Amino acid sequence: GNPDGGSICQTPQSFAQANDGYQGAGPAWQAYHSNDYHVQLDTKLGSGTVTVDTFSNFYFHDYDRTFGRPDQCGTDPVTGLPAYPCTTPNPSWHVDQDTNTGTSLSDDFNGTANDLGVGFFYENTASLYRQYNGTAPSATITAPITHDTAFFLRDAYHKPDSRLTTYVNAWMKHSTITNTSYFDPRIAFVWSNTNDVWRIAGGETSTQPTPAELDQPTAATALGAFLGGGVSCTSLNAIGNVPSVALRPERASDMEVSYGHRFGGDSIAQFSLYNTNLFNQIYGVT
Repeated sequence: GNPDGGSICQTPQSFAQANDGYQGAGPAWQAYHSNDYHVQLDTKLGSGTVTVDTFSNFYFHDYDRTFGRPDQCGTDPVTGLPAYPCTTPNPSWHVDQDTNTGTSLSDDFNGTANDLGVGFFYENTASLYRQYNGTAPSATITAPITHDTAFFLRDAYHKPDSRLTTYVNAWMKHSTITNTSYFDPRIAFVWSNTNDVWRIAGGETSTQPTPAELDQPTAATALGAFLGGGVSCTSLNAIGNVPSVALRPERASDMEVSYGHRFGGDSIAQFSLYNTNLFNQIYGVT
């Protein structure tokens, strides 16, 4: 209810005034950190090629509504943590941290008419959430552990004397994020000659919500965040982040017909007609 220069409604000028400054976002600042490590082994084993890919990913997101820089907060002599409040009452911050560790194991066989691949995928996700809403100097921590597993099969069938290649890719997935299992198949028929390519393809897919969208502390926005022009009269005003245990995995199915033609050696024309259907959308945009 505090006016921003005479009007409680948001204007481009009031938004810019509320979000500029040395912190890059005025009264709020955010920090992102991401590491991605891979170790992969490829080796011939009999008639197949075995690939083992191990990975570890670290993601960190810090969202702060303290109305002041961290170095202005001071330090608690007992805990060594920042001493709140800093330069304004009602400070608030929350930290999302995810560590993903897993591996994929596959074996590929190249034959006269088939290029066949089979494999297994596993991923472990450990999440850590910390928050401070001005009630106590200590943080609330939850650490759910989730797993994603999948078996997959792929094949490219192409007779040596044929212009048609059939591609098949099928995944059987299970996730403890929502305790659901899905079968995601895809098939494509590709016919080609010297200058023309036709493709007809169709399939289904599934995507799990992130653990943070289902299980984390509710992080309310500090009241002071709405000072200085942070209120919009024509749209919804976000007042915090709340998880939803009712979220289900997103699902999609699609069909596609494509044609490509090459003119001479350096000009190509392509045409595609496709239809995609989305189910259980988590966000309102594609």
